[in-house]
Amino acid sequence: MMDEDPENQIYVGGAYDRWEILEQTPEKFVFRLEYDSFMVHGHIFQESITITAEAGKILNKAEVVLTGKDDYEGILWIGGGLYLHEGAEGGNMHNNANETVLTYAEDALSDKTAAQMNYEYNGSTSQGYNYLAIVTPKGGTRDIQDDVLYSVRAYTLGDTLTYYFGACWSEWRDGERSFPTKEAWTEAVEKEASELL
Repeated sequence: MMDEDPENQIYVGGAYDRWEILEQTPEKFVFRLEYDSFMVHGHIFQESITITAEAGKILNKAEVVLTGKDDYEGILWIGGGLYLHEGAEGGNMHNNANETVLTYAEDALSDKTAAQMNYEYNGSTSQGYNYLAIVTPKGGTRDIQDDVLYSVRAYTLGDTLTYYFGACWSEWRDGERSFPTKEAWTEAVEKEASELL
């Protein structure tokens, strides 16, 4: 979440206060996370996030609703964000033409601690790439701040903001569901997003 100016500070929620499973079948899993107290510039908000994961999909659906304990009437900017490791490369980021799809690829060992542990365990200095994606219907404002790559949209208190997110590893192999390159991952995200938007 950000306050009215998208150039201002990013606010990231802490641990959720309650959870509830809404649906659980072999094909679909839906759960809700509730946050009781989220403070931005002295204003206290409550947040509810409903996550839907479906078998065969590479994108999960997030539905976010914010409410307030006071009479806050301003515009907020909310959406999804990706934490980046030190040395993240801009060339591994992709925005589509209408700015609804954001993908990112980074070396799976870009985290120095993980790289050291991997080397000590099996002597390898390579473990492929991790892929991430955020899909924001109707587009969003994108930037990097405090090591977070984010996509946010203007939001009015009480509305439902829907976005989609996903992740994969280049070394995971499952036929057509394999993404050995960042281009293959981006293409798959673009394709699935086109069916959602």
